[in-house]
Amino acid sequence: MHARLHPLLLSILALSACATAPCPDTAQEHFSGGMTVHLERPLPLPADSTSLRIQSGRIVAANAVQETEPHCIFEVEDLHAEARVLAPARITVTGVQRGVSTFPGIHLSPAGFGRHGAANLYFYTEFRLRADPPLRARTLFCQINQAHAGIPRHLGLDEIRLALGTLLRLELPAGP
Repeated sequence: MHARLHPLLLSILALSACATAPCPDTAQEHFSGGMTVHLERPLPLPADSTSLRIQSGRIVAANAVQETEPHCIFEVEDLHAEARVLAPARITVTGVQRGVSTFPGIHLSPAGFGRHGAANLYFYTEFRLRADPPLRARTLFCQINQAHAGIPRHLGLDEIRLALGTLLRLELPAGP
């Protein structure tokens, strides 16, 4: 059993190194230049907030996100004291980065995870955005907690689109 466990622990330890640096991913070329995000309909943004959590095509409260299911965080630049509505817009994707992030509660040792276990292991895709004022979009951050997945992996394009539903639409450039 230790022969099977050892490669798994090495993989997890290697992925933990991505917590502070971007991880290379062979699927990243799928997310190429020329992508856009379309804000399809007006979205309510609460007072004193710069982000919305989106899961299964619905806006959800931060504490209501099902972390082991695909979800996205849409962020804008400006913080306002009053609630506002984000108007439909076409947003340019200026860059894409994939990586792995761990959260407090994970203690790694040469023998594997410490007594607290692998509480969170998020595989994320970050879309850096640029939109003209008044929107000033910052990022679309799509992720899933893969701590207890058999083989951890990044979300695919279809999973990201399902998470966004009809609120936001991710559009790839037209092919040759």
